[in-house]
Amino acid sequence: MRRHFGLAKLLVSLGLTLPIQYSQSQTPVKALPSHHDYPAESVYAGPLTAPRLSGATEKRFEREMVDGVVRGFGIFSGGVERPGPNFAGSMIVIQWPCGVPCMRMAMIDARTGEVYYPPISIAGAGGKSFDLPLLSFKDSVAMNPELEFLTDSNLMVIKATLGQGPRAYCYAWQDRRWALVRTVPLRLNR
Repeated sequence: MRRHFGLAKLLVSLGLTLPIQYSQSQTPVKALPSHHDYPAESVYAGPLTAPRLSGATEKRFEREMVDGVVRGFGIFSGGVERPGPNFAGSMIVIQWPCGVPCMRMAMIDARTGEVYYPPISIAGAGGKSFDLPLLSFKDSVAMNPELEFLTDSNLMVIKATLGQGPRAYCYAWQDRRWALVRTVPLRLNR
């Protein structure tokens, strides 16, 4: 038992904890939009198209994107890793680690293979980077951001910290681009 406590303490000091712990430790100051208010038209079930990598940044992460589309690595739906669309009906959201804490995300159209960047990154809103901003609260260890999205919804919520403090960034995927729905400040429950 003591060994497990030591491992848990090490994981926390490195910013690694289970996502369920993040959800229970923070509260939106006001209500978040509902995924059901942003329904996808339909869920694509056809053949998956390999990612079309055009720039140097995209080509640098070719293995992660191809492994995601072909094998389902980093594609989560209902808490399970599996290939296929997992967002907005036909989009494949792939997540992969880049350190402790650090997370990257790319989005690929299952029909066309077109690659898209996340709506926010360490480069800010609309930045051309797959590196997501961390989530940090005053006097706490930074952790990976939380992502909330559904296969049959066009809404993505990313809980992260950019210049203004910890927030839930709510974006809708519309007409092949991100549209900011709202940002909601977060507070840490103690």
